[in-house]
Amino acid sequence: MIRFITATGADDSVQDIEEMLKISAEYPRVEWGILLSKNNTGAYRFPSLPWLQKLANKCRENPGALNLSAHICGSWVREMFLSGNAEIFNFVPMDIFKRVQFNFHAQSHMVNEGVALGILKAKFQPYELIFQFDGVNDNLINVCTDSGLKAYPLFDQSGGAGILPDSWPQAKGYSGYAGGLSPENVAYEIMQIRQACAGHDIWIDAETKLRSEGDSLFDLDKVRDYVKNAQPYMG
Repeated sequence: MIRFITATGADDSVQDIEEMLKISAEYPRVEWGILLSKNNTGAYRFPSLPWLQKLANKCRENPGALNLSAHICGSWVREMFLSGNAEIFNFVPMDIFKRVQFNFHAQSHMVNEGVALGILKAKFQPYELIFQFDGVNDNLINVCTDSGLKAYPLFDQSGGAGILPDSWPQAKGYSGYAGGLSPENVAYEIMQIRQACAGHDIWIDAETKLRSEGDSLFDLDKVRDYVKNAQPYMG
């Protein structure tokens, strides 16, 4: 079963958050992946802090209406896993998220496993944790699960570049699949993923192919088509 159809990259180009609420009401399993970066806040794909506050206000006005995952990137990830600095909680309304994804983008990060585990247990215990499973820092999932945290892999062989793989990796449990998914190919690719996931529940995640106007627009029409085309295969 596909638990979530994740659409990642909502940002300030979404001027009316009510439109996200409408899509979620029509397709309850859609999840909105929100990219969070200390240095890129307000750039394309990375919403500004005022926009995030608007999103938080909508969530509090409409409890349970939006499934949201926080996709943490850049220095916030590096600092957290090396020195235990979780200052993101001082800037971002983290209470609106149900899942948290740590993006390494296929780049080796210096990690202090003891420090990382400490901050994850102290600050992220309520969340379902997602780690990009791309051959770099993959052992962090085992560190988390061995300590009782809920941690799952997202297979993205393109490292967040939105490129379809030659084949989808085999899953050993609940897993996510990303890389090159689009409104046009999602139905076909779900069938290929089904062969790879060996009967395990999954989620899928699209980002790059949901944008328009030279990457400047998170295109809700494309999001709707992506979710609609995936819907018949939800299970």
